Amino acid sequence: MNSTTPPEAGQLIAHKAVHESKHKQFFPWLFGPISGELCVYRWVNTHCQGYIGAKWACYHTDNNTGFLAPVLDGSLSVTVANGFEGLMTAEAVGITATLYALNGGIWEIYHRSQSHPGLTYLQQKYDSLRDFASQHAEAALICRAID
Repeated sequence: MNSTTPPEAGQLIAHKAVHESKHKQFFPWLFGPISGELCVYRWVNTHCQGYIGAKWACYHTDNNTGFLAPVLDGSLSVTVANGFEGLMTAEAVGITATLYALNGGIWEIYHRSQSHPGLTYLQQKYDSLRDFASQHAEAALICRAID
């Protein structure tokens, strides 16, 4: 994945689909030292009532991060242990699940070694995805789900 120039302050952060043939390179680029792809799938399977599987898409953002999202029409019912319950589009669910996977990886690495280079890498991906999420049409739902 190529690094891009970050958008200027106040500019919307765009995203684009990663071609399916590039997915295998996308996962280590996004998740670095963790098995984040499986964490995302597991999170959706656990927290989305009625989810029974789907094809998945990968997205790269202009601020050098990305996310996975199930390719589904309609909304998914999401319940999170923090008390959040609501309906979200598949894209918003994917952003939320990817944020949870990145956060889980950060904590996993932090507890092993606070100086591991993967810690900074994952933190940058998480912070950039959170910035992207803050501009999403479902930003309020995503923020409540990850709070």
